[in-house]
Amino acid sequence: MHAGRCPRHVTPRGRGVPSPRGAAQPCCAPIAVQRKPPPAKAAIRDALDLLIVADLLDIAAAVLAVVFVRALTRMQRLKAAAPPLASTELPLKQLDAGRM
Repeated sequence: MHAGRCPRHVTPRGRGVPSPRGAAQPCCAPIAVQRKPPPAKAAIRDALDLLIVADLLDIAAAVLAVVFVRALTRMQRLKAAAPPLASTELPLKQLDAGRM
């Protein structure tokens, strides 16, 4: 049970200060169990890593977009430059329009 002596609640003279409401608080957990926030340098490094990955994905998407547009333009130019294709179907007879 919590005895009111936590490393965070000890005064400089060594006398323990009871935790609020006299119960064990999250800060009074054993030190090995407490999770410490990452140092500021590690957090900045993690953020920069995410930015680099995001920028690389943006660059890759832009390159793929340029390749796609160039291929599409090439196909359109080839189709426009090709001679018209001859139809293999027989021409339809002219329908008498206006008669019922």
